[in-house]
Amino acid sequence: MYELWMLLETRNQLKRPGAEVGFYNNLLVNSWGLALRNILDFFFCSAQDDDVVARHYVPTWQVPMPPSLREAKSRTNKELAHLTTKRIAGTPDHKAWDVDAISDELRLTVREFLRQADPGRLHPDVASLFARI
Repeated sequence: MYELWMLLETRNQLKRPGAEVGFYNNLLVNSWGLALRNILDFFFCSAQDDDVVARHYVPTWQVPMPPSLREAKSRTNKELAHLTTKRIAGTPDHKAWDVDAISDELRLTVREFLRQADPGRLHPDVASLFARI
């Protein structure tokens, strides 16, 4: 799953020294945020048209989105995906993304998904990628 790989790789890059400000940081945050939105949509949204979502693998999937992930999705919408007056200008401390805390929260959903999903329906690399969150 490309989105999961990008989420993990950009998270790791965001934690490297020197990645905190400037163009490179913006590039990483945008990529990480897009991957996060796609993964959150996979786990917590209904399919539209040809979208692939968790319910395709677990028909009874009804896990509610935790408040911290709901806030992360709202932030990606307001700060990365949409032009809005709610976007935070500059680089104040509260603009930083806590990628580790978001990963920790997402890990709980991933574990539940892997517990319920039929392993025969998942690509073999998916479980190993999910394990890296």
